[in-house]
Amino acid sequence: MLYPKIKNIKKSRAMMNISIIITIFISITLMLINFSFQKKLNWSIIAILGILYVWNTVVFSLKKGINLASSVLFQTIQILIILFFIDFIFGFKKWSFFIGFPIVNIISNLIMVILTIVKYKKYVQYAIYEIIILFLSILSNFIIMVVFKDRIVLNIISLCFAILNLIIVTVLNGKALKIELQKKFHI
Repeated sequence: MLYPKIKNIKKSRAMMNISIIITIFISITLMLINFSFQKKLNWSIIAILGILYVWNTVVFSLKKGINLASSVLFQTIQILIILFFIDFIFGFKKWSFFIGFPIVNIISNLIMVILTIVKYKKYVQYAIYEIIILFLSILSNFIIMVVFKDRIVLNIISLCFAILNLIIVTVLNGKALKIELQKKFHI
């Protein structure tokens, strides 16, 4: 093929508009079903949050030139916010702090370790996102451990995993990390 196939913009916009209309219809239907059986909108709001999460993921992933590490950071922050709201909607039993946040932090740090090992030569592209994820993991776990002094075993494991990730990153890419920090923060 000599020339690349050009996408039809009108068809793409039409499909996007149809998808948005279907999403709004599904969301309203879920809210009506939930409200007809219960007077509180518990599970329908969680389902709508899930739909919005999927939309954000799709839209963010379709953008060209998106750095894989920035996608991991975006997904991590988005999932943490959704977990908090799910916990809040169901009566705020704080399971998001004791179970949800540590698991998301462990997974995001694990993904960044894998990216560091797989993309060893191109690590500089991921360095700032790695630092932000590490900072977010350490800060959130530390705050949870200070505020809630009970049931913090998973937070301690997550904090240890984040520190181990920092050590691995420093050992494998110490020079690249130092250069990136100097560029970004003018150290």
